[in-house]
Amino acid sequence: MMLLSQCTDSGLVPDIEVNEPSSVSILTGNNQYSMHGTELPEPLTVVVTNKSGAAVRGASVRFTPTQGGGSVTDAIAVTDERGRASTRMTLGSANGPNQIRAAVESNTAIAVVFDATSSSFFCPEAEDVLTICGSCATEYGPKDDLFLVTNRSTLYPTGAGGIVEVNISSRKAFGFVEIPIQNFFDVVVWDGVFSPRGDYYVAGRRQFTSEIIKIDTDGVLTRFTQLTATAVDYAVELAANPLGLLVGCDNTGPFIVRCRDTILRFPTATYADGINNDAVAVDPRTQSQDVLGEDIYFINTTDRTLYRLPMDSLNVEPQGLQSVALLTQDQASGANGMVCDDVDGSVYIVVDTPSTKELIKVTPGGTVTLLFDFFSRGSTAPEAGMQRDLAFRRPNLFTLDTLNDKLLVYDIADVMTPLFSDSLEQSKLSSRNINGTLQGGERVGLDVLK
Repeated sequence: MMLLSQCTDSGLVPDIEVNEPSSVSILTGNNQYSMHGTELPEPLTVVVTNKSGAAVRGASVRFTPTQGGGSVTDAIAVTDERGRASTRMTLGSANGPNQIRAAVESNTAIAVVFDATSSSFFCPEAEDVLTICGSCATEYGPKDDLFLVTNRSTLYPTGAGGIVEVNISSRKAFGFVEIPIQNFFDVVVWDGVFSPRGDYYVAGRRQFTSEIIKIDTDGVLTRFTQLTATAVDYAVELAANPLGLLVGCDNTGPFIVRCRDTILRFPTATYADGINNDAVAVDPRTQSQDVLGEDIYFINTTDRTLYRLPMDSLNVEPQGLQSVALLTQDQASGANGMVCDDVDGSVYIVVDTPSTKELIKVTPGGTVTLLFDFFSRGSTAPEAGMQRDLAFRRPNLFTLDTLNDKLLVYDIADVMTPLFSDSLEQSKLSSRNINGTLQGGERVGLDVLK
């Protein structure tokens, strides 16, 4: 302890304790979230001050794990000239809360507690709840708007792709211009999906790298994970459940992005070839029993089967991979989008081949029902259209006819009708070649902001 004496006309006055710790506060590292057994990304840092609020140098701070079984790199750290002391924390091996108490050694009553959460996966989406801005231009919204990501739209410069937002109530389409996809992709995008908190994920190719880009609600783009796709045809379809686990499917089968740059695959559902990489869906209803429970649906084109992979806390359930329904060859290979009804578990699939253009429903028990035949719109390709991807907002299914620039809506209890009749709005939806002519059949990603 350093004491400072002062002189006055009457002599010495009582000593002033200028370096005596009086309080401690958290500077960084509180309320972090990561996988169990991993080191938290931010250090745990405190600031020690005296009664005047000035930094105290040379004070010893003890960091003690008090809950969750975590550990620290430095049990005791000494404050620097700014009054700061730090350590790094590794979470315990079990899921749940972790705590570290940071106390000043000379007076252990002066203390703060750091909280952290240990989980079996790390995804930023699980950290907070969905926030939607209904009027500001820098966030997605309003709720129930439909979003699509496409390689090229009249909303963007020639040769550029981007995200188109469709307001369902006004039936108007406009560009989400805060997200300049054209600067990140060489006009090759595969799919887009929302997380529960409103972040948007886009799978595609940028130069020679296949990856998933995360687009925050404030418009910031970051690379979320690199993919193993080696060619444009090795596309990736995306889906997400209410907890924010990002699910994908490529030519080798379904996978989960359980943390940044960590892809989890399943031996019972990994293939060398024959997977439809345009169709994957998630049924989250099992989360009522297990918050990490979900069923992943995908299609094997070799045996023409719709499969269900039941999950429990990122592990396959004991019953293993399940065969749900046998499809026709066109249905298996031509599935261009698939969604799951989280009320009754029905799977809806949009199919488009030269000979089969239809919307089908598959119940969890495997019953296949034809809901709509797009050839009823006309027997030729221009009339029947080319349907790409599928989105669901009960009671409506949405699909995009990329050949005719029409967004179609299907009421599961009614009939299919075009959502747009305004050709100006339609021209914003699909991909065009360099001359502005509709290409038709390109991959798009459809999702509804829930």
